[in-house]
Amino acid sequence: MILIFAAILFLVPSVSWAQSQGEGVLVERYVSISPYGLVYVWDSLKKVPPGRSFELGIPGSIYPNLKHLDVSGATLSGQELRDGQHYYKLVAESEEVVIRHIYSGLVAGRGGDSYMIKAPSTPFFIGVNYSSNIFIQLPNGAQVQDVPPGFTLNETTLIQRAAKHATLEPQTVSFSFTSTAVQLMVAERLTLVYDLDSMIVTIWVRVRNEDYKSITTLSLNLVSGLQAVEAGDYSGRIDYRARGDTVTVNFYPSRFEVQRGWRYEFYVKAKISEGADTARLSRGVVSLKTFLPLNATVENYNIEVILPKTQAPASPNYFAEIYKDNAGRVVARFEDSMTNPYKPEKLMFETIREGAPPIIPQALILAILFLGVLGFIVYTNTARVKRQKPVPSLDYSTAQKLIREFTELKDVLEELDSVVSLGRRDIRHVQLQPSISRLKSRYDSLLESLGGLKGEEWVTRISRNLQQGMVRVNEALKLLSRSYSDLQRGELSRESYLKIYRALRGDIREFISRISESEDDVRRLLEKR
Repeated sequence: MILIFAAILFLVPSVSWAQSQGEGVLVERYVSISPYGLVYVWDSLKKVPPGRSFELGIPGSIYPNLKHLDVSGATLSGQELRDGQHYYKLVAESEEVVIRHIYSGLVAGRGGDSYMIKAPSTPFFIGVNYSSNIFIQLPNGAQVQDVPPGFTLNETTLIQRAAKHATLEPQTVSFSFTSTAVQLMVAERLTLVYDLDSMIVTIWVRVRNEDYKSITTLSLNLVSGLQAVEAGDYSGRIDYRARGDTVTVNFYPSRFEVQRGWRYEFYVKAKISEGADTARLSRGVVSLKTFLPLNATVENYNIEVILPKTQAPASPNYFAEIYKDNAGRVVARFEDSMTNPYKPEKLMFETIREGAPPIIPQALILAILFLGVLGFIVYTNTARVKRQKPVPSLDYSTAQKLIREFTELKDVLEELDSVVSLGRRDIRHVQLQPSISRLKSRYDSLLESLGGLKGEEWVTRISRNLQQGMVRVNEALKLLSRSYSDLQRGELSRESYLKIYRALRGDIREFISRISESEDDVRRLLEKR
């Protein structure tokens, strides 16, 4: 975000505040549109009396689109809703105050390269006397047919000087523009995996195309200290090119064009340079620097860390989930409250050697000993306490039922894979929905059987494994079902369809593999009875 506004400041002519009308606070508002649809707003206030309390107004019509707001040079002391408008209360700490807000969903496609934007207009402050200038920076090469009233157009920058409010509440400005640089999309899921064992950061992105144009490439922004080494998806590696801190991934022609409403999931692996502060494990302390690699709306943001085999978090307090991967390493996922995709954070936590007992203060040891002695005295003078019943182990009939359901689920998946791979010669009368319905029915039945075995660690592990696989298969089948129908109607060529199938087949095969692994786990548990 800093780079975006630095570019705006470079492009926009400098303003002579001596020409501003009247005295008081001097406000400049910079609005920028990212290629993927985020709208950044940067309010720069000068000559603010330190200690002054004032309010920033946000139009109620765009408040639901506000994803993040932070302030420097002032304290954010509260928020209030009045007459449908939202007001942030601030107390100035210095003469210069900067307010940054980020919005999503304010840019809408109209077909082709045409877009409509609804953005915050004249800055609205209560409690200070001010004059303001507004600069709206459009993407490179953008054209505006009808310049909004009060604005002038300087190449790709809309400018309004000495702006005044015509109403007593915050306002927006709407206008249309054309640009070939805009590609509206949403990151349905963005996961950063910091592998401290191999010193690799893996960026998993699942995008949904919100534009009328197809997506063939997508660019990610890396932070200093990261170097891209690989890109791919569930079917294998895909082509990419790196230039500076930007990595551009090519979906087409090796995969397919991501059309409107379609989804695609891929990853980029980046090596952490020696000495970089992106991720470190030193003297039992892990430090991670988060970042936003994609300037787009993020619906689900996850930060995970993989620790070396001998290490584990000293406390589970910061994490939503802690588990072990197939290599036996501890993987920890941070709580959502700890992370914000639009605000880079430095996350830190302590580690211990796995299996090592925690350090217990001496006073606590004495207290435990005292309570132990007291408990023994009480125990000897009371009736014998019944021992807690152990959790029942997996019985033979339940294990056989699970194995049978695993097999049935795999059979349905294999049948589906055979159909969508065009293994049948005549596809004109093939219906995918019955097979998809059977898949859901078998899956629900299996989860219900596992749900009756609550309290077992292996049940939680298997259920999580299956749920992750089913989510991906569901999305793959939605896209394949739509493409299969297009193929049957003659609206999609066989070659184009098979490219889509090959890109998504990995999701189906991986789910089958997950089911087989779960089945093997149950068989091993049965052997240990």
